[in-house]
Amino acid sequence: MSTTPNVPYRLEFSVEVPGTPEQVWQAIATAKGMSAWFLPTEMQERQGGSLHFTMGPEMGSDGQVTGWDPPRRLVYEEDWAALMGKDPDALSPLTSEFLVQAQSGGTCIVRVTSSGFGTGEPWESEFWDDMGPNWMLFFDNLRLYLSHFPGQEATQLEVTASHPDDAEALWSRLHTALGLGEEGATITVRGSTGTVERVGKRQALVRLSAPVPGILSVFAHGEGDGKATAGVRAYLLVAVPPEVERHDPAATSESGDDPVEEPATEPPAVQQDQRRTLTGVVEAQLDPVYGRERRHDYSLLSAPTRGFRAESFLDEQRPYMELKRRGEPEEVANVIVFLCSERASFVNGSNYRVDSGSVATI
Repeated sequence: MSTTPNVPYRLEFSVEVPGTPEQVWQAIATAKGMSAWFLPTEMQERQGGSLHFTMGPEMGSDGQVTGWDPPRRLVYEEDWAALMGKDPDALSPLTSEFLVQAQSGGTCIVRVTSSGFGTGEPWESEFWDDMGPNWMLFFDNLRLYLSHFPGQEATQLEVTASHPDDAEALWSRLHTALGLGEEGATITVRGSTGTVERVGKRQALVRLSAPVPGILSVFAHGEGDGKATAGVRAYLLVAVPPEVERHDPAATSESGDDPVEEPATEPPAVQQDQRRTLTGVVEAQLDPVYGRERRHDYSLLSAPTRGFRAESFLDEQRPYMELKRRGEPEEVANVIVFLCSERASFVNGSNYRVDSGSVATI
């Protein structure tokens, strides 16, 4: 087998989405837009600008913008070798191109091409075989975002849990427990209301309407070795009411000094709604996956359907817990809301344990 990356791989597909070319460009070529339907994104929005996709704790993909022609063409390269933990000489950059073409009737065609070169190892073919189906799920998010929330900024949250089950059985349980129903059905989970927009293979997309608007992607997939993962990815789109005034950093202070920018704050009602929504997502995820049928429940969070081992485990942990009690989902949601807000703008590279000190750290 060659050690030179000369084996070509290529993925091409087209999707039709609602919106003008300018609206589509904002969604696919800006950090704010991509974070609202894809992955948390950092991008210098220009030719040669840096790019970073956050894929999970301590996992991400770095790249660079190599083509920039608003609102028609975006090209970027990702470091495929670094992403896969391979030798830099074994893989070429992973190049992705987005072409936006306006259509009659207020829609656009987005043509997506991804390509790269490898050495022909078996895992490379599996990577490219999985890329298409995985990407298409996100483009369902894009259609929904452009249909109902164009231009809005999202607070993103993802919760996943591993379970000793096969993917089909776990999805069936999750689908039933959340009452997902058929496309067009209205569902209510822990006070959060939405409409089922799409049901696919072990995946459903929900347009959230209350207590805040947003998108919920519910999914399950196999891990192998008799295990499967269930998850909920939420994009919460909260528009601040117009009557809420924000400080204008361009205004001059009364003393005539240079303006001092104050952090924008969300109104208390919006913060409370975010916490309620996040709490609902967390609880909805915990119950079906760690419900009564699970035999080993070691969580420090309280929920109405916890397993029988929880209290005995808690008794063992109480000597190490400052608060001597189980936590509430709201207490996890509060930390998430803070980390997703502008008040955490200088927080970087930190891990936060919400466990009442049950794990000793320095």
